[in-house]
Order: sequence, then structure tokens, then C-alpha cells
Amino acid sequence: MDTSFEKALEEAQSSWMELDGVEGVGQGERNGQPCIQVLISQRTDDVRQIPSSFRGHPVEVVESGGIQAGG
Repeated sequence: MDTSFEKALEEAQSSWMELDGVEGVGQGERNGQPCIQVLISQRTDDVRQIPSSFRGHPVEVVESGGIQAGG
């Protein structure tokens, strides 16, 4: 994995996980290229502020409907 992508992903995780409505931040894929994927439970005002690209890498926001811990 590209180190600039890894750094951008780490920064996005530490910044966006605290936003209301964000359930997870990880690596996804768009058009065969890595992207920063943000899983959300709902589109809150905080989520609407997430950019479409971050540090030169595309960002994809996916509405997950809420993530539950398995048991």
C-alpha cells in the first residue's frame, strides 16, 4: 500500500471517528484504486462536512444503517 495513502487513512480515522454518525473509517476501493471509505449510520451535519477527497485520495461515504457488535 502507498505510504501516503496509509498516512491519509490514519489521519482520517483519528479525525472522523469522533464525528456524529460515523461508524467506521477504513480502506475501500473505487474504480480499482484505494479510497478512504467512511461507514455512517446516518447523514448528520458532521458527516456532511467530510470531503470527497482527502490528502489527494478519494473518499467514499457509505450509509451502513448502523453497525452492531456480533455475539
